[in-house]
Amino acid sequence: MTESAETLQARYYEQSASAYDSVHNASDDHEHNLALQYILMISHAFGLRTFLDVGAGTGRGICFLLDRGMEARGIEPVAAMIERAELNGVPKGLLIQGSGYELRMNPLTPFLNVEFSTMWRNPTGLWRR
Repeated sequence: MTESAETLQARYYEQSASAYDSVHNASDDHEHNLALQYILMISHAFGLRTFLDVGAGTGRGICFLLDRGMEARGIEPVAAMIERAELNGVPKGLLIQGSGYELRMNPLTPFLNVEFSTMWRNPTGLWRR
């Protein structure tokens, strides 16, 4: 039986969580960091203050925005990535385990009654409400 793409991806992130930031955030000019600078620039231009990071990983985006006075929360399917995010300084409860597909379907999702001005799937994809 062939494993689903989601299962393979989850396994990769479970296994690489502890080293993820050193591989994917090696320098200030890394594409993820440049994308966060772009998101910050756009947020200032449009007055965006509340963010939802879907697939938040190790919390780099959440920490980046919180450090700049924005409100940010996230959802991440891989428990090891959430553990790493909390070690990186994301306050407990701002990053929940789950999938972006579950946000509107699950009445228990803590973000159901929160309005976000911006949501992104990864540091290079930005959507404005």
